Order: sequence, then structure tokens, then C-alpha cells
Amino acid sequence: MDEAYPIETGLDVIFCRNILIYFDKATQARVLSRLCSHLAPGGYLFLGHSESIVGIDLPVLQIANTVFRSDSAMPVGRKIRVLIIDDSATFGRPLAAGAWSPIRRSR
Repeated sequence: MDEAYPIETGLDVIFCRNILIYFDKATQARVLSRLCSHLAPGGYLFLGHSESIVGIDLPVLQIANTVFRSDSAMPVGRKIRVLIIDDSATFGRPLAAGAWSPIRRSR
């Protein structure tokens, strides 16, 4: 695993869907720990429904089945910053009710 994560810190929301299931538990713990270190105070981490953090010590509170919040309070009045990590086949394609999923950015 790369030592550097070339993503911003202070993210308010991280969506990590259908990614962790491909890794062993030790690698999942390292990835999740790093992602949590990129969350802003009060930031949210969303996982896929087949993914779990059971047995992994992270600085987040579970607020729903696969939704977690950084255990620090989020400052009021800031712009929201989001990171999406997804291997979904619908990524960038139309979804139900006319909604669109995010578009991948090329480097």
C-alpha cells in the first residue's frame, strides 16, 4: 500500500462503497484508519452495505448501519468537501428518478 494518500485532508464526507471487500481485515483497518485521518471534525464516512468495521478501532461513531461520524464536532458555516471511492457500474451513469452519480475525473 502506498504510504502517501494524495487526497485532501479535512473532508466532510467520504463515500467508500464496494472497495473494502476486496482486502483482508488488516488492510481494511489500515485503509479505514487513513481515510478517517482525512475526515474533518464531525465528518461522515459512508461504507457499502457488505462492508463492516467490526473489530477495527477507529475514531468514528456509528450513526446508522453503514454510516459513521468523526467523534469531533463539525464547525458551522463551512463549505462541504466530499471524496467518493466507488467501483459501482453505475458510476457516472443516470440513476433512477433522473439523478446522476458523480463523474470520474481523469488525472
